[in-house]
This record gives sequence, C-alpha cells and structure tokens, in this order.
Amino acid sequence: MSTSFYGDYYSSSYNVRRIRKSNSPETSESVTTSTTSTTLATSTSSNKSTSDVHKSIEDEELRKLRRLWWEEGNIHPQAKWEEAKLPYVIAKEITLDEYEKRTDEFNVHGLWEWINYEIIIYELPLKHHETFVVSITSEILEKCHPVKRTNAAIGGLGATRTRADNFGKEADASFRPKKPRVQPPNGSDGEDEPWPNLIIEVAYSESEQHALDK
Repeated sequence: MSTSFYGDYYSSSYNVRRIRKSNSPETSESVTTSTTSTTLATSTSSNKSTSDVHKSIEDEELRKLRRLWWEEGNIHPQAKWEEAKLPYVIAKEITLDEYEKRTDEFNVHGLWEWINYEIIIYELPLKHHETFVVSITSEILEKCHPVKRTNAAIGGLGATRTRADNFGKEADASFRPKKPRVQPPNGSDGEDEPWPNLIIEVAYSESEQHALDK
C-alpha cells in the first residue's frame, strides 16, 4: 500500500512539473513572437493595399490631365508627358472625322495618329524634334531649287494627312512632284489625291520601331 501511494505521489509530482514546464516563459515568448509576426504581416499587407489604392488614384488623375490635350488642346503642365510611355492611347471610340477636326482645331500635326478608332500619341512637341524637322526640310527644298518652275519641280506638302486601311496619319514632312489624280479610293486622302514620293519622319520621343512601322 505504502509503495503504491508513494509511487502515485511521485508520478503526480512529475506530471505537475511537466505542466509547469509547458507554461514556462520560453513558451509564452514564442506565442508572443508569433502574434507579433502575424501583426506585422497584416500591417505590411494593409500598407501595401493602401499604397496600391493611392497609386490607382494618382494614375487616374494623370490620365484625366493627359486627356486634356485631346479634349481642349491643352498640354497640362502637371500631365507629366515626359514620363509617358509612347505610343500612348489618349482616347478611344473616336471617328476619323472627329480626329481630323481636332488636329486642325488644335493645330496638332505629326504628333497624333488615328488607328481603329483610337487616338494615339506617338511624338511630343519638343524643341529638338521641331528644329530637326525644319532643318532637314530646308535642306531638301534647297536641293530641289534648280528644278523649281519646271515640269520636274518637287513641292513640299508639309504634314499632309493620309488615310488608308482604318488609319489616319501625318508625316512630319512630305514631298512629291506634280502628279495626276488617282482612281478613288486609292489616293493618299482616301479619295484621289496622289501619294507623296518622299516622307520625312523624325523620331525623337517617338520610338524608332514606331517610325519604321509608319
């Protein structure tokens, strides 16, 4: 009896020590660390989500400011066009007639193009671009001067608009000699206008590949 009693007592004491050990500060610290890690992860996720929302709002505001160029002919100083990745779609579901109307109204030539009802910005009106266009155009006209007022005379057409296969585009400059009208709708204007022989396209902010594709 006594042996069994002491045996049970020691067994119970051992179990109590095990329970106390399991409730030691080390275990408590582990639980606290785990909780802290979870809190930090949740906080980081929340901050990232808030950052994404703010970026989305900023992007939307930027799109509105950039669209002012299409809507009002206004290149807004806060539109950050210098950071825009070209070509840039500024408007959609626009007819070719509306595109041509606005390019004339806002005097935007050699910068926008119309493709499948989208208005695409492919070049920015920067000083270096415009200066080079004028320089190379002047050189060509000077070389053509000897045949001026002859049947071989070559005329400058400027940024003449062309229409073909669901697109409307304007080169920076174009040239051709006097030609007869062509059979509609095969002309450069979608009607009977003869096509230019020489096209000048200066790529400054425009990508080289886009210039080649034109």
